[in-house]
Amino acid sequence: MSTVPEKFHAVDHHLARWALPNQVARVEARLASTIEELDELHRDVMPLLQEIVETLGSYPLADIPEELVPYGHLALMIADTDFAVNRVRQPEIPFAIDLRTMEPIVTDPDFLWN
Repeated sequence: MSTVPEKFHAVDHHLARWALPNQVARVEARLASTIEELDELHRDVMPLLQEIVETLGSYPLADIPEELVPYGHLALMIADTDFAVNRVRQPEIPFAIDLRTMEPIVTDPDFLWN
């Protein structure tokens, strides 16, 4: 039996492009997109965002079912693109540090966010 709520399937068409497993990939996707593409993503996902977060939050982190993980990545993409969409209205954030050039100071793979 699927653990994915039926209404989540309304955003399945965004999973392949936007449900990316790490911040570097999300930043690169944001920079390679148009504001119109980001607007569409936000328009489709925002109505489900709270339910996605609550559904994922009902599991211990280590026990989130694999079929729900992409929806968590999609929620992180919304967080990572919010400023671009809702403040500066462009994929590139003016005067921001290019996150692609930064390296983590913590190298423990169990500590790093993916």
